Amino acid sequence: IQDLERNQEVIVEDTRNGLLILITDLNSLLIIFVSFFMTLRSRTIYIVTSSLWMEDTFNLNASMVGWTTMSVIIGEVLGLAVMSTLSHKWALWKSAVGTLLHQLIFGALLFILAAIYGNNITLEAALILTGLLTM
Repeated sequence: IQDLERNQEVIVEDTRNGLLILITDLNSLLIIFVSFFMTLRSRTIYIVTSSLWMEDTFNLNASMVGWTTMSVIIGEVLGLAVMSTLSHKWALWKSAVGTLLHQLIFGALLFILAAIYGNNITLEAALILTGLLTM
């Protein structure tokens, strides 16, 4: 039992030291703030444009427009889960290339479908594509 208590104390101390290093290091703070504001900017653009587009295209009411926001959030959570799983197994450049290829593939797919079908795709397909694009 004493070993277990000592291990818990060590874990708590390591967590405090890690947070202290993170908060006091200028480069870490810059990365955190820039990441936060870039994510906020890009996700806000996705939410606003997809909501306005879907509201106009599918004649959605206010409560149904929330599903467009949910598709962005689900895509973001899935993307973060995949990256947190793979980032420890892959080199940084592989993660970066994979992310860029994913964006390129689903962005191109969205443009191709828009060229073929225009705004005549189903709401479900639009929600899925929005979620995949935000991953």
